[in-house]
Order: sequence, then structure tokens, then C-alpha cells
Amino acid sequence: MKRAFKNLLIQYKGGGYDGCHWEWNYFLFDSKGIFHNIAASGYKGIKTKDKALELLNSEPKSSWGGAEFYEYNLKDADSIAEFVSEVNSMHLGPVVKAVNKIYKKDIMYWICNECEDKQTGDMLRDPNAYHGDGRVGIIYTTQYCEDCYCSHSCGYCGEFNELEENNVDEDGHCINCVSKVKEGA
Repeated sequence: MKRAFKNLLIQYKGGGYDGCHWEWNYFLFDSKGIFHNIAASGYKGIKTKDKALELLNSEPKSSWGGAEFYEYNLKDADSIAEFVSEVNSMHLGPVVKAVNKIYKKDIMYWICNECEDKQTGDMLRDPNAYHGDGRVGIIYTTQYCEDCYCSHSCGYCGEFNELEENNVDEDGHCINCVSKVKEGA
């Protein structure tokens, strides 16, 4: 039984509460091997190092059509890239933020849909771009950095337009606000 893990991010099937059989949860063993609970929900949420070690040392099994957990080595760029490309963006932004806070430096990132640059700051979303996850949750289909989100948002009313830059005049008004300004509203 292995008792020491370092630089290891784990995505596992936690959850287990009214309306949810399971949902992805996360924990981390940092560069010193210290356990950090990043997200633990329901009765299957792992909140202690002992429970984390129990999971990691258990026989691999599959339930509900998939693996019980996935491992990401935070010292391996390919492993981080796999996490970034595979994880639901509802989880990606908060996990990246939590890991970078624990490490006190930016070691994880997410990719902006617009500029396609690596980002470590807050992830913003088109409030109208989402779909159901097949159960009771939703999945957003966009992720924007602050600069790209702002270029698609009116500086006055906040209206977001994914298809084109929303600021249509030099003062940052969207098409609706421009007409209101012209009407003297």
C-alpha cells in the first residue's frame, strides 16, 4: 500500500445525495505530499487523507459506466493538458484557481474559447450557451477570459453577444444602447 503521493490531482466519483447518484469531486496531494480537499460533495465526498489513500490504493473498478477516479500528475505538461481538455468547464475554472492558490503560483490553466490563450484568472461564460448534462445539472459550452468577454459585452447594459463584438460605437454601447442614446433615453 502506497502512502505517499506528491503533485497529484485526483478527479473521482463523489457526490451521492438526493437527486444525484454521483458527481465529479477533486482532491490534491501537493509538492510536499500534503492532502488538500478541493471539492467534496455528498456521502462519497473525500475529506480526509486516510479516505484519499484508501481510494488510491483500492482495486480499480468501474461503476455507472466509467472509472472511479482519474489521476493527473502536476509535474507533467501532457497530464495537465489532458485535464484541461477533458474536464467540464464548470469544474475546470474552480479547480485551476484552487490548485494555483495552493501552490502559490500558476501551474494549471484553462483555454479561452476566443483568443485561445492559456488563462489562470476567473473564467467567464456566455449566459445563454449551455445544455443539460442528462440529469439535473447543466454544462456551459463557452469559457472566456475577461478581455474577450468584455469585448463581446456592452459596457452600459452588460448585454453579451457571442457572435460579434458588442461595442458598436466608440463609447462602448451595444446596438440597443446606441439607439437609446440617439433617442435621448
